[in-house]
This record gives sequence, C-alpha cells and structure tokens, in this order.
Amino acid sequence: MKVSLNWLKEFVNFNTDAEKIANLLNTRTMEVEKFFPYFSQKKSFQNIVVGEIKSIMEHPSNYKFGIAEVYAGETLGTKRIVFTKEGLDIKVGERPLIATKGTVFEHGLKIRDKAIFGVISEAAFCSEKDLGMQLNASSIIKFPFEKIGRTAYDIFELNDTVLEFDLEPNRPDLFGVLGFAYELSAILDKGMTLPELYSGIEFEPIGRFSSNESVLAVNIENKDLVPSYIAVKISGVKIKESSMDIKNKLLKSGIRPINNIVDLTNIVMLETAQPLHAFDAGKLNGIKIIARHAKEGESVISIDGKDRKLSDSDIVIADENKIIAIAGVMGSSNSEIDENTVDIIVEAANFNMSSVRKTSRALSLRTDASTRFEKGLHPALSIFGIKRFLHLLDKYAPGFNILCYAYDIKEFGSPKIYEIKLND
Repeated sequence: MKVSLNWLKEFVNFNTDAEKIANLLNTRTMEVEKFFPYFSQKKSFQNIVVGEIKSIMEHPSNYKFGIAEVYAGETLGTKRIVFTKEGLDIKVGERPLIATKGTVFEHGLKIRDKAIFGVISEAAFCSEKDLGMQLNASSIIKFPFEKIGRTAYDIFELNDTVLEFDLEPNRPDLFGVLGFAYELSAILDKGMTLPELYSGIEFEPIGRFSSNESVLAVNIENKDLVPSYIAVKISGVKIKESSMDIKNKLLKSGIRPINNIVDLTNIVMLETAQPLHAFDAGKLNGIKIIARHAKEGESVISIDGKDRKLSDSDIVIADENKIIAIAGVMGSSNSEIDENTVDIIVEAANFNMSSVRKTSRALSLRTDASTRFEKGLHPALSIFGIKRFLHLLDKYAPGFNILCYAYDIKEFGSPKIYEIKLND
C-alpha cells in the first residue's frame, strides 16, 4: 500500500523528515518496503507553468500546424508554441499547462527551442501522459481559474514523499491512511485531527430501515455473510472530472482517477479502509437492493468487460431483475456510472471475509475492495465510510439531494474494554 506523507499530515501535525517517519513505522508498526519522492523529475517540473493563450494563428508553411502565443507570467514572459492541430482543442483566453525550456518529461523528452518548418517553438503544451500521470493521454491540461505562472510542482503537490508498505493480514486498519495516522499520533505523541463526517443522516436503530420504502429498500438474505449493507440514493449529481487535489491523492496511491463520484468512493476507501461502490440509479430495476447467493449458472459482465461465471456460493448484489455487483469484489457494467448519470445509489457494506476470498480466488479477480474485505473489516466501518463520502460529496459537488437511505445492519454489540496493568 502507498501512503502520501502530505495526506498523513492532514490528520497528524508533524515536521519529522520522511526517513525518520519510515524508520519509526518500520520498527513499531509495519514494514516499510521503500519510500520515494512522488516524481523522479520533480525539479524540472518547476519549468512547467500555467499560461494564458493570447493568440492563435496558422503556420505559414504547413497547414497541419498552428502557432500560439502564450503568456507565462512576469518571469517567463510570452512563449511561442508550434503545435499539431489534429486532435488539439485550444482557444484564446484558455489557461493550459505549458512546458518551457529545460523541462524533462517523465518519458524522457527534453523541451528546448526547436525550429518546426522554419518557426521556432519555445515551449510545448502538456498532456497528462507527458507528466506521467496516465489519465487521459491525449488531453491538454487546462486550469481555467489557476494563477498564470504557477508551476506544476506546486499544483500537483510534487513536494511529497510516498511510503510503500508490505501489509500483514492481521492489521486491516492499516489498509487506510487513517490507520497509519493513528499509529503516528501515538508514536510521535501528537494529537489527531479526525476526518469530518456528514451529519444529515443517522443509522439508529440498528436493524432493517428505510427512510422511504416506496423509493429504496435493502434486503439481505444472509446476515452472517453480509452483516451490514447501507444504500443511499442521491439525485442531482453532475459527473465530471475530480478536482486536482483528489486526483493527486489517487495518483500518489497508485489509483487512476475516473470521475468525481467514483474517485470519491476510492478516496474514502484509501482513507478509511472501507470500500464503497456507486451505481447509476437510472439503470436499476425496481426499488429493492438485494444481497443474495448467485444462482448456479448465473453470470455477469463486470466493469472490466469480462463475462464472469458464478456459482451458488458467491454472494451478489442485485436489483429486482439482475445482478449489479459481485459482493465485495467488483461492480457490473450494467449499472456503471457514466457521463449521463444523474441519480446514483452509493453502497457501503460489510461482507464476510471468507466468502469474499473464496469468490475472488474462484474468479481470479483480486481488487482493492476484495483485498480489504478479505482482511476482515468491522461492520461499523460502513457507517463511518458512508458519512465520510457524503461529507466529501457536499464539499466537492454541493447541490445534491438525498432522496432516500436504507440499510440492514446486524447488531454488532458494544466494543470490549480490556484492563491493562502497566509496570511502574
């Protein structure tokens, strides 16, 4: 698991250097396989800045090329960029990220003054692939509200160290950044800043409940295999790219950003260890979300596009007509969120560790979610996870409406308290 030091600092205030933090965690918590600066070429990223396009003109010698004059701030001034027009969508007034002289991209290309059909190009537009981010490879990165001249080094929070851990199965809490934050808080004797949670819904009493049974209901066939299942139906969401700080956290953790809703589910998983899943509510049939055994011979096309043959020992999530997810492992393509999604149902659940492990192995399908469920998460974590998601949704995509929330949660009892006598 990869953990960003900057992310840890959101919960524990420390100035200890990365090497000492790694040594402390290595000796007192869990083996640190390695730690490394976020970007190997980070110094050259000081030469990548936000510019503003002042003019665009045709190349005098080759119609396939254009010439843009881009203002890059007081220090760098205006730079001329000769670019290939095919597939490039830029307009005067936009603020793209540009690489100036001295930049070395992750794939090795060095930016220098270069004559292209007789016209000197002094810089280049940057795609996400150029920066080694592996998002939308052909997309030119634009920041409409960013300050002209601000560097990529600052925008992408490159001044960060990533710790990589070899986690043991007996510490499921460490599959989230918060688990390491608690450890550091104790080791460094520093206070914790706990993550903010959404307070608009409550989960009392424990048991089966729906805030509006004509809109949404949860039905669990076997509570020993699904001790907790929470579903929240939300309307008025707009699917778009995530903000840069969300993308940064995902990239540093080794996860590819997809869209704002899916990204927030992954952020909550990385932060708390609780996997979440979001369905397109418009693609579901009926009002019931059902956790049941698969029927012998049933199959489902998972979101990776593969047809998965199931057995009656597998637990699935279904609507009233079809399977919409392999419980604890992966969602189905038939309920996947896309750019047209308006209403969503967000799932926060707890699945039996042995059941998830068996299904994952039978399907040869190991995911970030199944890895965590296999370790044995506490059912109460699903409540924490959904409240954290709703808080982040309210922060990054306000204006949504919670139509209904429903859950079925097995009584998990009060935590056990042990008395420990310490020697003087």
